[in-house]
Amino acid sequence: MEHENVAETPSVDDITTRALAKARQEFEAREARAGEEIGRAVRSFQLIGKLDQELREARADLESALDTLAGLDVNRSVIAEALGITEGTLARRLPRKRKSPRTSSTSRRAQLRPSDDTSSDVI
Repeated sequence: MEHENVAETPSVDDITTRALAKARQEFEAREARAGEEIGRAVRSFQLIGKLDQELREARADLESALDTLAGLDVNRSVIAEALGITEGTLARRLPRKRKSPRTSSTSRRAQLRPSDDTSSDVI
């Protein structure tokens, strides 16, 4: 009877072969999944690049149109309503009128400081 139990026990080679087959199957499943995910990542990366370029072009086109509308003195409320945005949002998008440059930042500092000491002011 002891001899029969030995015969029913799989051999070391059988155990090793089954373990290797299972490991190979698990590896191939991970490899297939990794291939799918790499493909998805590449497609997403390419799409982001394409959308980024389209976004840059659309922003440039919007900026150009807003510049033209500002140059034509189109009322801001009309533009904002057409775009479906608030005038505040539109104000941030419209080109800013160029202000005359200040004489210097030190003149402003001098106004803020009531002291007569102007030794640190740069002229």
